[in-house]
Amino acid sequence: MSYSASYAIIQFSSVPERLEFVNIGVFLVVPEARFVGVRFARSVAKIEKIFGSVSKSYVSALKESFENRIKYEVTSGWDLNRLQSFIRSRSNDIRVSEMLPAFVDDPDEFLNDIFNSLVGEVERAKRLPKVATELGRKISQAGLSRFVEHPDPVELPEGLTISAPYAYQNGTYNLIDAIRLGSSQDNALKEAAKKALEAQLLYKHTEGTFSPKRLNVVADASGQSDNFRRYLKDMMAEHHAKLYDLSNVEILLDEIRQNSHTLTTNSAGH
Repeated sequence: MSYSASYAIIQFSSVPERLEFVNIGVFLVVPEARFVGVRFARSVAKIEKIFGSVSKSYVSALKESFENRIKYEVTSGWDLNRLQSFIRSRSNDIRVSEMLPAFVDDPDEFLNDIFNSLVGEVERAKRLPKVATELGRKISQAGLSRFVEHPDPVELPEGLTISAPYAYQNGTYNLIDAIRLGSSQDNALKEAAKKALEAQLLYKHTEGTFSPKRLNVVADASGQSDNFRRYLKDMMAEHHAKLYDLSNVEILLDEIRQNSHTLTTNSAGH
């Protein structure tokens, strides 16, 4: 299925009055799929090649602030006119090109493609494809795309927003997030703990309501030991979340498949 989309290039300059900018990222908005993706270059090498030494923490803060603002502008009603007004108002170190139209089948894959084409870091992007993209391909290859949704972000009272690329129903609304757990146990634990907290709060605020929600996490944990993976899975379970390994995601696909048969049977009965 193809979606109408809009994308733009994110540029940086330490001296914007010189009108000399370098491409540092891209973002993509797909309203029909409720998708907004932002991707920045990880290093400041291109910036320093043109403008000399820069503060990495400053550039990182600019990126984070801009990404948060873009996602806020888009998800607050999915109003592209409002987003374009925000873009036109940019006058500091980061500016945005005119938004361009596109038709996309896979938003994550398209975002990667335009990033590789317009910004760079192609080799690293190919070596570490986004987990959500891999999961989406597996869902599609299993013929389960029509039973999986692209959910809206869930706003919790603590001010936390839980976003996930996929979801499915089985009496409970199951959000499916996708993460990469690298070779560092410290970083992997921090990432998993963050998702465990989100799962706990999601359970707390939706259990017993008309729309109970749960968080499922698919992780690429190829750099971790089997014992550590089991530990993370147990930790997630204690916080009302399920952790699936990307290399064995057929377990999750079977659950979605079983639910799809149930839905089909119930529909036929009516």
